[in-house]
Amino acid sequence: MRSRRTNLWVCGALAALALPAAVEAGSIIHVDAAAPGGGDGTSWMTAFNDLQEALAVAVPNDSIWVAAGVYTPAEPNGDREASFLLVNGVPLFGGFAGWEENLDERDWILNETILSGDLNGDDGPDFENNGENSYHVVRAVDLPSPAWLDGFTVTDGNASDGRYPDPTACGAGLFGENSTIHVRNCTFQDNRSWSVGGAMYVAGGSLEIEACTFSGNAADDGEGNGTGGGIYCWSADITVANSGFERNEGASHGGAIELREGGSGWLEGCTF
Repeated sequence: MRSRRTNLWVCGALAALALPAAVEAGSIIHVDAAAPGGGDGTSWMTAFNDLQEALAVAVPNDSIWVAAGVYTPAEPNGDREASFLLVNGVPLFGGFAGWEENLDERDWILNETILSGDLNGDDGPDFENNGENSYHVVRAVDLPSPAWLDGFTVTDGNASDGRYPDPTACGAGLFGENSTIHVRNCTFQDNRSWSVGGAMYVAGGSLEIEACTFSGNAADDGEGNGTGGGIYCWSADITVANSGFERNEGASHGGAIELREGGSGWLEGCTF
């Protein structure tokens, strides 16, 4: 029986992390999985029905509002290397019903907005049937201005090829490299990497997390190897506030978070 290390300690509650709340004015791009095709994203009535279309046209200071539904980076049996690639200076907000005019009208709990790597929609428990899943559900690469992910469930990524530092073995939920990333009001669940960072892998740059849940993620190649079931950071600055970690597994070590090779780490009000 291979050893599994799970996160078992509690970080005492402290003051909430202050993340930038204001987003500079720009275009709002609307996305709704239930919308008919052919929209231009300028309103809920003409929303894109594919998040990739919105990401393709977004420029800094725009924001993307995404209605409840399930969104995958590619079509069934599509390219496993496809991801939702964050755009420099563009926040992604989930949790809309599809009528809201103001950001504070959304409810990301009631209107679950799912970014899923399960391209065929056939995953079972304990990572079954995930051979076609995306290597990374979300990616952020070389983004000096903050990229935001707020109000989503990120699930079913499967970074299942090679060994670290091969990217396809790292960061199944979110793969970040030399970027400034803010993640808020998100759930990362049931993502699996063979080497490091089941839910998240970040190398360089900075990562700020607030009010998020990490559940059932794993770094495990099936042979007792894997580190950082929840988050793995390499030479990156990370702040985590008011977030919870449960049932995340690093097959060798680092069930919840693994920090390596410089950078800094700060935790406030978290439970493990």
